[in-house]
Amino acid sequence: MIKRARFLDIATTALVGAGIIAVAWVLGEFPSEAIRRPGVSELSYGLPVFLLLFVLFSGLERIIPAVPHKPLEAWLLNLRIGFLYTLAGIASGLLYAFVLPNLSQRFNLGLIDLRLHGAGLMGLIGAQLLGIVIGDFFFYWFHRLEHKSAILWQEHKVHHMDEHVNAGTALRVHWITPFVQTLLQAVPMMILFKLDDVDPIKQAKLLGVLGFLVAIIPQALNVFIHSNIKIGFGRLGFILGSPQLHRIHHSRLPEHRDRNFATTFMLWDVLFGTYCPARAGEFPPTGVQDETEVRSLGEAALLPLRGWLRMFRDWRRGGSVPA
Repeated sequence: MIKRARFLDIATTALVGAGIIAVAWVLGEFPSEAIRRPGVSELSYGLPVFLLLFVLFSGLERIIPAVPHKPLEAWLLNLRIGFLYTLAGIASGLLYAFVLPNLSQRFNLGLIDLRLHGAGLMGLIGAQLLGIVIGDFFFYWFHRLEHKSAILWQEHKVHHMDEHVNAGTALRVHWITPFVQTLLQAVPMMILFKLDDVDPIKQAKLLGVLGFLVAIIPQALNVFIHSNIKIGFGRLGFILGSPQLHRIHHSRLPEHRDRNFATTFMLWDVLFGTYCPARAGEFPPTGVQDETEVRSLGEAALLPLRGWLRMFRDWRRGGSVPA
């Protein structure tokens, strides 16, 4: 007989999965061209592309694993957390696609105009790559802030509590994170820069396979660096992220704390003093010291809320205001 908590976990996962399918279907049937704005068109290909990448790198994990494989039950928990994150990401994507551009036009935001206004292969690829570089820079600082701020750490630590980092960990992100990331990463980018609107779907149609591959670079690298595979770039590790370098970031060892925040260009870590090279064959244990791994979707979903409540109670008792 299935225990009540187990039943609720399965039922919640099914409900969230059904919600993702329903929202994706509604977006697919939406008649307005507005639904093809950057930030929304990604919703129609993002999940299938991630699943394809997930299958690819999960297969590689079986061939060249860095450490023993993740238990099936824990692996499935990552997917459950990822389903909820995906649903929240859809809502956040809609906010980004409809609200922020309207605010940008109304207040003429974008202090620095970096639009290339290019056409054809080189123009679209250049605009996409420029967006990746700038987005990665802002993500570096957002990610670093998640570790430095006790408040933001509460929503980020569920990602780090995974004791068996693998391709699925890329999707193991709390459902609150997309909204926080929109506020702290997308909004500052919008205020500072004007960038070309590059629609990955339109780009794929115009440029075929090459254009589509350029469009999914950030997604592919995110799954790649979390994969449990024996791949590192040795002395060239300071250029691009790799599974070995990112495992250093997820390490529970004290000497690896707050290192290797970048996911794409490790240059940011090098420039700002957080880069930690990996020794040959170094794949340390992962997880969060003195934290117990979550065991259900409900526990993961409520984790930051409980942390914030605990911090509030401590403050009410006369403690300092958390940063």
